[in-house]
Amino acid sequence: VPIIVWAYFNSKRTITALLILFSGLTDVVDGYIARHYNMITPLGKALDPIADKLTLLFTFICVCINNPIIGVLIVIFLLKEVFMSIQGLLIIKYTGTTYSAKWYGKAVTVILYAVVLTHVLWTNISFNVSIILVIISSLSIIISLVLYTMKIYNKID
Repeated sequence: VPIIVWAYFNSKRTITALLILFSGLTDVVDGYIARHYNMITPLGKALDPIADKLTLLFTFICVCINNPIIGVLIVIFLLKEVFMSIQGLLIIKYTGTTYSAKWYGKAVTVILYAVVLTHVLWTNISFNVSIILVIISSLSIIISLVLYTMKIYNKID
C-alpha cells in the first residue's frame, strides 16, 4: 500500500495501476492456493479481506484528492466495513464460527478495483463518468451488505 500511494503521488499512474493489479492478482492466486491445497486458516480468512480493504481504501483516498466525489464512495465503503465487522463479531459470539466471502462480496471487490483503476489511469475523467461509477459502486456495496446481512441473520436466527 505505501508503494502504491508513493507511485500515485509521484505521478506514476501506470506503475500505480500495475501495482494495484499485482495486488489484486496475488490475492486471487493466494485464495486459489489456499482453497486448492486446503490451506485455509482462520487467520488467513481474517487478514486477507483486511489487506484488500486497505489497498482499496488508500487508493480511493489518493484518487479522492483529484476527484472529491470519490469521498461519497469512501464513506459508504467504510460504513459497510464497520457494519460487516459488527456482524462478524455477532456471528462469532452466537455461533462460534466465522463466515467466508461470498460471490457477491468478491464481485464488489472486482467492481471497486475496476473503478479505482479507471480513476488512476484516466487522469481527466469527466465528473459525469466519475459519478456514474460512484453510483454503480455504491449500489453494489449496498446490495452486497444487504445479502450478507440476510445470510448472517439466518445463521443467528
